[in-house]
Amino acid sequence: MISSPTGFPLGPAVRTPQHIATLIQALEPYVPSLHRNPANDRYRLALWLLPVDGRGSAHRIPIAEQRPAGEFRLAGLLGCDGRTVWFGFNGIAGVDLDTGKLVGPAQLRAANRGLDESWSDPRRITFDGRLRVTSPDRKTVLEVDPSTLVVRPVVAVPRVSNLSLEPSVADFLSTGVRPAPAQWLGLHTAQEAERDYRPGGWLTRNDQPAETKAARRFYRGALDPAGAAGRPTVLSMAAQGGEEYLNAAFVRAGMRSEPLRLDKPDGYLMIYTAKPGLGATAIVARVGPDMRLAWKADTGIDRFKLRQILPDAHTPAFIGTRPAVPDKVPEPILVIVDAHSGRTTTTTLWR
Repeated sequence: MISSPTGFPLGPAVRTPQHIATLIQALEPYVPSLHRNPANDRYRLALWLLPVDGRGSAHRIPIAEQRPAGEFRLAGLLGCDGRTVWFGFNGIAGVDLDTGKLVGPAQLRAANRGLDESWSDPRRITFDGRLRVTSPDRKTVLEVDPSTLVVRPVVAVPRVSNLSLEPSVADFLSTGVRPAPAQWLGLHTAQEAERDYRPGGWLTRNDQPAETKAARRFYRGALDPAGAAGRPTVLSMAAQGGEEYLNAAFVRAGMRSEPLRLDKPDGYLMIYTAKPGLGATAIVARVGPDMRLAWKADTGIDRFKLRQILPDAHTPAFIGTRPAVPDKVPEPILVIVDAHSGRTTTTTLWR
């Protein structure tokens, strides 16, 4: 029998109150042959829970064994409601974090006996803090209570699931922060400052950094918070200091949300590229309102292979692969950063 030494991460990870959860797919042991047919390969799936503070060992919860590769095509984590980590795999299922037991369609149907729902259509399943299912006619949205699994109707815009799509790293990055309603602290190139942040212009709603080869530097601006049409208007914008950073941006508190704010002391989380060229790693730094770096830490992740940001005010985490090494497969890693000290904890995602 040939046994695969490691499994590999499947889709994006999610945060739970105490862990970072990720799905791991691994090849089952097989008998070697001269004309091996990969279609006969079978795989197993497990949920790995890694302590969110980077300390202690990971915990493995088996989900499925001896499954063909085709069943994993749309597999992926949906989210955590505080008690259950929900995922899609041949329908909808979850892992109860208190008991470690699997929760699936059978348990959901048992808790909702009057509901005619199969829980097998991932196109109607979404997650927004809690698991939700949309009726086939798209007129009703039902939300699952984490403690009882009983559903209740909610007011929500029905939308389809995106199990096959990973969140974009760019959705978690911002060009600037507002320390106060009338203040702006930005990271811009000279061209960006002139084009997008000139006096009289409006702050965009997105403020997502664009790709550029030019380095960015700090800019401090004054704003009119009300501005025209209720949008903040730039009154002045001036470059600060001489230090420049490649691909620099502030980390948001969540997807397309406001930038992450740190306390004790006040600060923000910034990410940039260590140096020009291929193989450069992502650097994370804590920035104060005075634009001074309290610390900076090298994640060891190839900046252009950074796959996911898991923001948090105390232990932000980053997932990606190390820089490529000739004749070797790049290693996927999870890097947890202590937002107070800058200490990093690196864990391989080859499991």
